[in-house]
Amino acid sequence: MASMFRDDRDIERMPNDISISLLDSSAIEDELIPGWKDIYLQEKNLADEDMLKFDESIQEQIKTVRTSFKAQETSIQIEALLPSFVKMLYSEDANQPHQCAQSLSKIIDLAGNETFASVLISSLDLCPALLHVASDQYKKNTSNSLLALKVLDIFASKPLGRSIIFRSQFFYSITHILELESTSHSANEQTVKNCLSILNKLMRSLSGEISAPLRAHGLIEILTNFLNSRDPKILLLALNSLIFVCSKDSKSRIRMARTEFGVQSRAG
Repeated sequence: MASMFRDDRDIERMPNDISISLLDSSAIEDELIPGWKDIYLQEKNLADEDMLKFDESIQEQIKTVRTSFKAQETSIQIEALLPSFVKMLYSEDANQPHQCAQSLSKIIDLAGNETFASVLISSLDLCPALLHVASDQYKKNTSNSLLALKVLDIFASKPLGRSIIFRSQFFYSITHILELESTSHSANEQTVKNCLSILNKLMRSLSGEISAPLRAHGLIEILTNFLNSRDPKILLLALNSLIFVCSKDSKSRIRMARTEFGVQSRAG
């Protein structure tokens, strides 16, 4: 689908604090789907009293069409705004973290909708930018990293999202973040939950592909550190992850038992 931007120079000329509300959505819609608006307006202007002339099944069909057009309209705007979102995600590298946070906040709002989430996940540039913020910016700005992890957790619920995370080998970065959090005296519980949630979703469908590499990166010992957590969700996610990683490997089960015994001894 065409972009509202003529070339990369148009993106560069955009103001850094571009507001979504300032974009001319009508121009975007007319450019991307010429003539669609005439159909939409004819249907939208159907008065309520006219609706009552139809039986309930026809009324439901009209409502469905209205909802579909509205979703299509928003999806078009989202796709047109994606270059701006991506640019703002990288803005922290230029010491402008507020722009990164602004973009992440809007992406989280949109990702909560099934249709809009699909538009976001299918972007070739958005996921790499989110992975960059979640991992490379982790030590620099943990709040933005946490927001990026929240989005990736949503994306991991979709096959395409899991595929992108797998192909980027982001699970190595997740392991590193979990390792740092497991040894921190002020661990961020939400960061731990999001990382473990992403791992669980990956391993449910890609266990054979990632279990061995994760074992080699010390994930068993890292996960076992969370078994003393007082947060029931962290405990459940850590246990599920251990089951996925160790269930088909006897040596890993022995490693887990030994590590768990050591953790319990230290706790006692």
